[in-house]
Amino acid sequence: VPAGGYSYSISCSNGSSSLSDTVYVNVAALPALNVSCSASPNPANTNQAVNFSSTVSGGSGSYAYNWSGACTGSSSTCTNTFSSAGSYTASLTVTSGTQSNSNSCSTSVTQQNPTVNLTVNGAKLINLATPANYTLNWNSTNANACSVSGGWTGSRCRAGPNSTGS
Repeated sequence: VPAGGYSYSISCSNGSSSLSDTVYVNVAALPALNVSCSASPNPANTNQAVNFSSTVSGGSGSYAYNWSGACTGSSSTCTNTFSSAGSYTASLTVTSGTQSNSNSCSTSVTQQNPTVNLTVNGAKLINLATPANYTLNWNSTNANACSVSGGWTGSRCRAGPNSTGS
């Protein structure tokens, strides 16, 4: 029934008398459906989970969610992880009764700075007598490749050992 005011009446008789009664119904319009969303964290680092969340009001109070774009799903929140730096936008459409409304939210994803740790026999500095045997160990994060200089040359994988000596 559309929004508005309605009256309903009934009259009944038995041949010698009659009686009437009336009721009134006011049907209020549904409040407008409002949809917004946000991304957290923003900005985010590569390979960090980003949560897209919705804020919805109005409508019938029952909501159907549809996320698309940078995140896909059908609940009030949507989570995704991005392996490359850039800007990512998720679009949200919410339906409530006969109303539908959309909005979008974005996050900026940045590449984390690389880290590296190099040790020799587990320390930063050691003193050895010749002939010396020692092991260089290293690990890195957020790096695609590593190159070396000094007493060794070339490229290395992001983590590993390198034994040296006689």
